[in-house]
Amino acid sequence: MNLHTLYYFNSASHLLKSMAPLLILIALGLAGYGYYWYNKRYVSPDTSDYDSEGYQLQFSGMRKGAWLIGIVAVVTPFIIMVMIFSYMDTYAAYRDGKYKVVQGRVQQLRDTMVGRNRSKLKLFTVDTARFEYNYGAPEISTFHNGLYVRVSYIPVGSDGKDVIKLESE
Repeated sequence: MNLHTLYYFNSASHLLKSMAPLLILIALGLAGYGYYWYNKRYVSPDTSDYDSEGYQLQFSGMRKGAWLIGIVAVVTPFIIMVMIFSYMDTYAAYRDGKYKVVQGRVQQLRDTMVGRNRSKLKLFTVDTARFEYNYGAPEISTFHNGLYVRVSYIPVGSDGKDVIKLESE
């Protein structure tokens, strides 16, 4: 049977998904930077430029921007380290052959919403293994019950599975 690859963990889509927290932190850092400089140059029309009230208002805004920049500067290296170690663990398991492969027909395909932010996921089973996948991923937009697939995955935790390769007919 000729299968084509829908998803491979080393692809750009995996990289973009794993970079989402970092991109959010960069956006927050830029917002803090902009807030800092806006308040540094801002002079209230209601107060004099050299008035202590105007100075306190200006300094308060600058301090908030600096705090946001500081928090982002402290958290970002940890997020980067987690991303790198996660990728390295996945790659090492794949390279060393410490992954499982299940193949068969897609069964029990259904949509669900999970978590506080109500993220949309697709749940499906192949043989006896249950998987969940990001609803908006283009790789599975053509999924349907009965589709023949081969899924290579690394078991994570007690019930989780980190899909490293997804192939279909």
